[in-house]
Amino acid sequence: HGEFQFEENDVRDLLREAQEEAMLMFSKAGGCHIFAHDRIRQAALEIAADEDQDELLLHISRVLQDFATRSPEMEWGLYVAVDLLNCLPPDKTNCVDLIELNLKVSKIARSRGSVGKENELLHKGLTCLESSGVPWEQYSLSLEIYNAVIVSDYSLGLFADAKLVIDKVLTNTKSLDDKLHSYLHQLLCEIGETSNYSQGVINGVKILNRYGFDIPTSISSTCISRESMKLKI
Repeated sequence: HGEFQFEENDVRDLLREAQEEAMLMFSKAGGCHIFAHDRIRQAALEIAADEDQDELLLHISRVLQDFATRSPEMEWGLYVAVDLLNCLPPDKTNCVDLIELNLKVSKIARSRGSVGKENELLHKGLTCLESSGVPWEQYSLSLEIYNAVIVSDYSLGLFADAKLVIDKVLTNTKSLDDKLHSYLHQLLCEIGETSNYSQGVINGVKILNRYGFDIPTSISSTCISRESMKLKI
């Protein structure tokens, strides 16, 4: 037992050796290094069961993040670092830091077209946030990741999942401005599920009414006369 001490060059050499031994491989689709086989990945994650080895994984993740900060070529290290941190017990990580890292790497994944990985990381960050017991304590950060999850779920056609998150945002946000993103995607999800565009228009008008836009849901002769008078004036 005791704290593991590894120099940065040692970690770099270990990672290079893992690639040379075909334990890691580069994924063109994801633009990052991944485990060459699920069994290898599982064996690596099982290391996290031991307390001392948790500290080792924490150290490796910090080194990888430092490498990635200093060298764009090491950007793949962020993927490995966040995966390591996500598999550790909650008491071993800083919740806010981990949420921010999941957000950061999810944006990289999306920019490379890896929307599945983006969604996975966002949900890992959301799980971390909600397991903290105070999901709205860091209001701006919470709103950012909830909104990102909504967009990701919607883009993948996961309308039911997106609506669950939308409900949480509409319940907990402080202002109409903070709710606008959720109202918009609530409408888009309903249309995506039902393809009922007529109902979508009605619901859209109701949302606009909440924001002070007086748009009638049906046209009456009174409405036509009133608008005609406005035009003449």
